[in-house]
Amino acid sequence: MGFAVAATTALAIVPELIQYGKVERGSLGIGVAPRLIELAGLPTSRQAVTNVSTRAAEAGVRAGDVILTIEGTIADERADLYDHLGRDSIGQPINLELLRDEEVVTVTLTATALEPARGAEMRK
Repeated sequence: MGFAVAATTALAIVPELIQYGKVERGSLGIGVAPRLIELAGLPTSRQAVTNVSTRAAEAGVRAGDVILTIEGTIADERADLYDHLGRDSIGQPINLELLRDEEVVTVTLTATALEPARGAEMRK
């Protein structure tokens, strides 16, 4: 069985693998999916919130919110979110600018360590 990893991904995670022996990512406690919306009269794709954990809901995130920016950077792809959720984000406040019912809302969530998927542990 073979696996392929993009070169940019490999370059980003190899130092972390060497230093820590594993890759850790932060989590905001939300699930997202692409959604076509209209901004400034033009159609564009953004990530819409589909699932909200209790802690994300307490921070003010709602299902249906559309993510405009993360830490001031436009977030039109899921990868834009992942780029901000590396090991260094864990325990840090993360600002999201959201579009909700044609109104822009800003929320701050604290990233927590993303739990590995069941069965995802490396076996020797």
